Amino acid sequence: MKKLVSTLCLLLVACATWAAKAYPGPITVTQSDGSQLVVLAYGDEDYHWFTTTDQVLLAHVGADFFVA
Repeated sequence: MKKLVSTLCLLLVACATWAAKAYPGPITVTQSDGSQLVVLAYGDEDYHWFTTTDQVLLAHVGADFFVA
């Protein structure tokens, strides 16, 4: 029983370490036309989104960001 509980705890810890939060600070990105944009990233590796510094939602398409 002790081995079973230890194994389950180890598996749960291993699953929790896969989750990664987005970088919490502003990120300066360069668009394909050469303009620069400061964006904020939210979420994790499965569900994430980007906004501008004034909270406008952005769509990330390829290397560019567009207002959603």
